[in-house]
Amino acid sequence: MQYCNGVRMSWAVRRPRTKPRAAAPPARPGVQLMEERRLFASVLLNEIKVDPPGVHSPYEYVELRGQPGAGLDSIYFLSVEGDGDAPPVGAGRLDMVVDLTGRSLGPNGLLVITGTIPSHAFPADTTVVTEPQLDVGATALENGTNSFLLVRSPSKIEEGHDRDLDPEDDGTLDLPPGATVLDALGWSDGGAGDLVYGGVVLTQSADAPPDAATRFPGDDTPSSAGAWYNAELTGGPETVTYDASRCGVNFPTGGALSPGAANVPLVVPPPPRLNEVVVNPPGADDGFEYVEIEGAPGQVLARLFLVALEGDITATPGGPGRADMVVNFGGRALGANGLLVVKGAVGGHALPPGTAALVDAQFDLAGGGLENGTCSFLLVSSLSGVVEGADYDVNDDGVLELPPGAIVLDAVGWSDGGPADVVYGGVRLAPAGGGAAHAASRLPREDAPDGAAQWFGGGLQGTASSGLYYDPAHVTSNAPAGARLTPGAANFPPRVREFLLAGGSWAPSFVAALAASDLGDGGFRLPTGGEAEPVIVPWNNVNQIKARFSGGDIPQRDDLQVRGALLPRYEFANFAYDPESRTATWTLTAPVGHDYLELQLGGLLARARVAPGDVRRDGPPHAADWAEVRARLGRTASDSQGGGGPRYSVFSDVDGSGAIGVVDLLSVRRGLNLRASVLLARATHLLWD
Repeated sequence: MQYCNGVRMSWAVRRPRTKPRAAAPPARPGVQLMEERRLFASVLLNEIKVDPPGVHSPYEYVELRGQPGAGLDSIYFLSVEGDGDAPPVGAGRLDMVVDLTGRSLGPNGLLVITGTIPSHAFPADTTVVTEPQLDVGATALENGTNSFLLVRSPSKIEEGHDRDLDPEDDGTLDLPPGATVLDALGWSDGGAGDLVYGGVVLTQSADAPPDAATRFPGDDTPSSAGAWYNAELTGGPETVTYDASRCGVNFPTGGALSPGAANVPLVVPPPPRLNEVVVNPPGADDGFEYVEIEGAPGQVLARLFLVALEGDITATPGGPGRADMVVNFGGRALGANGLLVVKGAVGGHALPPGTAALVDAQFDLAGGGLENGTCSFLLVSSLSGVVEGADYDVNDDGVLELPPGAIVLDAVGWSDGGPADVVYGGVRLAPAGGGAAHAASRLPREDAPDGAAQWFGGGLQGTASSGLYYDPAHVTSNAPAGARLTPGAANFPPRVREFLLAGGSWAPSFVAALAASDLGDGGFRLPTGGEAEPVIVPWNNVNQIKARFSGGDIPQRDDLQVRGALLPRYEFANFAYDPESRTATWTLTAPVGHDYLELQLGGLLARARVAPGDVRRDGPPHAADWAEVRARLGRTASDSQGGGGPRYSVFSDVDGSGAIGVVDLLSVRRGLNLRASVLLARATHLLWD
């Protein structure tokens, strides 16, 4: 479920062996025995807090989870010492036993074992079992190497500080005959000869064992390390806040203690991913290089490293595999828009609100901090640190020797063509014309890691360091038209919800009439897609194109391409973007006359035939159009349903004034001449034949 599954331990732990067990007592009648097993199997350890910051008492607790109301007869909670040198008997000493016979889980399916002194406020529907030993901190629940087990035993397990459950110190507990471990977890402080019992060892990045651990909601796998997350705690003894900079490799966004209540987070987001990389801006590199990370809004980047690897075989020292740059995210969180940019402190691109930034001084160095030749960029999850300057491919064979248990979550790279150069991570971009890429961007909604098809990249055009646009002659074959960088914003191409045509002089009543007729909000809506038929537009003063966007896309003036059959390229007099409505408006230098228009923004295409006066929208303007307008003379957009004769129509209001009058008649008459028909025929031939 989490991306840490399969992480190996960072220290050696002797795992328990299974000793022969005495024969279990004869089973009771079948139905009763099955029900008993079902109930016992459903009881699990759920949360444990053993080392609150500061004074421990009375804030330590252990939480169980299972079926609401389930009885706990013959079930025991055990805290077992793991330090090999702990007096008087070393590892296996039974520090605490809580007999839960006669108890049951609360109506919410939870039970908490805590001290007798009031501490956390537990919900009323949680069963609370008090244990006086928890009134004295750091005695019953050890802070070093320790194991915590939930055991069902037909015979009573007696407590005794000098009782040794592992007299042979072989990692196997001598439990009573017929006893069964229902669930277990533990950890080690790394001491020589220490033992962890139960088969589940939780690890983390700090130089100490966890302060607490929480089971992932919905994961009912007993005795499974992958079912838990853990970390140090931050704050005072009453805290429920984990420290995301000192945690296990699978620590989730929103992870926290929830004493006596349902565990959090309810939803664990997928791992973060690389989103955009710029290594060679058109001008000077320093200040304008950056690496962008994408994920869930506010997602915590725990035990995560950005690693830039050298790939040139001739690079010194170390050759390929040298970690030229390592950025430890150290528990930083993605911004409200799900993005974080690693960049320099001086200059560079301005980031939009909602984007998190992490500054690394190497990006401010003269010439920048990222290689312009063969290189690879990896997101690595690791309990152990990744060391800058270290050679992680000593044999130069393309196989990385990362720290034990490290996982490559995502990667992208390219080559400058050196015959023995190495690209790591399995994703190699190849721009047209050869050579190394200057930048790379993940395609929107392509969230799968480790895939070249999810990326486009290549060279950047222009001479300014702030240049954003890719060079169409030097990009990968899947790069969208007009591709550009989007530092701190959703990647190109923007997600366009709809295109609209409008006139800057259109009356508010006319615009409202379009909306009331479901023809568009703020303009006339165009159908989109390469197969869509060009829609006929009868107005004589269309001079604006609007696009409404989804998500956090921020369009630029040059994103939109407008061409016609009679005018190959339409120029813009103005561009504006309203972030509240997520609407961009391009104003043309002049209104569109008779022409076929093709609008393209990224991969989205829309077509329109602008034919002023074609109010019936059935071909070039003719006498029937003139008669249509004349029959509606005097009608306004505010006319009610009543009255004789044809009602107001937005299509007969050729100038968009909100009233049908003589100006509209004249517009239709101008369209009746032969020249307009010839031009329309020519337009049809140029664009569609």
